[in-house]
Amino acid sequence: MKKQYKIHQLYTQIHWPSFFKDWNFDTEFTKIASLQGCDVVRASWLTEFEESKRTKASEAMQLLKEANRMIDLLDRDYTIYIDSAEVAIKIENNILYADDTQINLDFLLKNKTHSTTPPLNEESLIKEIKSNRNITLFVSTTDSEMDLLFENNPYKQKQVKTLTHRFTEAAAIHLQQEKNQGHDFIISHFDMTENTSIFLEWVKSKISFSNLGIATTQNNRLTPEATIIGFMLPKHLLIQQK
Repeated sequence: MKKQYKIHQLYTQIHWPSFFKDWNFDTEFTKIASLQGCDVVRASWLTEFEESKRTKASEAMQLLKEANRMIDLLDRDYTIYIDSAEVAIKIENNILYADDTQINLDFLLKNKTHSTTPPLNEESLIKEIKSNRNITLFVSTTDSEMDLLFENNPYKQKQVKTLTHRFTEAAAIHLQQEKNQGHDFIISHFDMTENTSIFLEWVKSKISFSNLGIATTQNNRLTPEATIIGFMLPKHLLIQQK
């Protein structure tokens, strides 16, 4: 099921803490992204910080302003794409079987998950996988030209790079919300390590990467650079950590 979203459709799903982390801001400064109101409201937020931290807080405020300007600019010309496929699975002894694919689920129990909202319970996730006969694989990507923007302006190029990673993630969240019709789910990033190439080949066998303009490099990296893969369950959205 291929879908496409304009960037403004995904704005509310952008995970701003991850964006600010990419720019080396501590989590205490990310609240600025959730503040509603005029510049006066945001300016009052600065007074919450000790004098020694106000410069950094002001930089976070400026970064958000510039990010929003860039989002408005990108939204005029570019689109985010996501495709998904429902796949029948079977679990035996913590091994996931699907057609000719076998993946050991132990990677989900080795404390390799990050950025969970709310906190991930690995055993609960394994239980849900075992109780479902199907999971939904997905791949989310950008227009390929976005990787080439602002090649002569490193700062704006980094803006685009850090934002596009949030856009593809937001598309996965948006699709999961549509599928779940308002029910809550946990968002988590996972690192498959030794299973990475197996999982990638599994997704590629079910979803046409070429139809999305996605290519695979020799070391199994995906282009466009912000491309992500993962899977969905009713109560979990799992995104592979890049």
